[in-house]
Amino acid sequence: MKRPTPPGGPVIHTEARFTLRRHALPVRGGGHQARAYLDHPGAVTILPLTDDGVLFIENRRWVVGQTLLELPAGGLEPGEDPAAAAARELEEETGHRAATLELLQAFYLVPAYSTEVMHAFVARGLTPTAQRLEVDEELAPVALRWAEIDARLRAGGIVDMKTLAVLGRWRAR
Repeated sequence: MKRPTPPGGPVIHTEARFTLRRHALPVRGGGHQARAYLDHPGAVTILPLTDDGVLFIENRRWVVGQTLLELPAGGLEPGEDPAAAAARELEEETGHRAATLELLQAFYLVPAYSTEVMHAFVARGLTPTAQRLEVDEELAPVALRWAEIDARLRAGGIVDMKTLAVLGRWRAR
């Protein structure tokens, strides 16, 4: 996948996980519109396969005030290899290590306003270790069989976009 080539522009705000920048976007007919975008270092998500399903997490998302069923995921540290980040996040969030990690696909998460590229990995051969949550994380691992996953998908019970995208990509392989 082609790496993002953001247009630059002055920094409006900086957070631990991204930088908000302003850009003067040239528009049809001449002139410019002021736009802002998130300059993001990238992220990973993991599809941890079990013998008969997937190991998810129930993740308390403070921004939407809900606990969502998601695939484990996390941000890349500057210069971090995505496969190393996937292994780290899998262990931190689920308390499992994988015998193998294979890149499924990289994709832009929200290219309308972010440079974030998410690298989706498939994890196989899970073995339990200790979960190591960050101080701001409220989540718990949940193993579901494929029949349960399909039922939740049909009922609209999975609403996290990275999870929907990766499950769809896995099923379409």
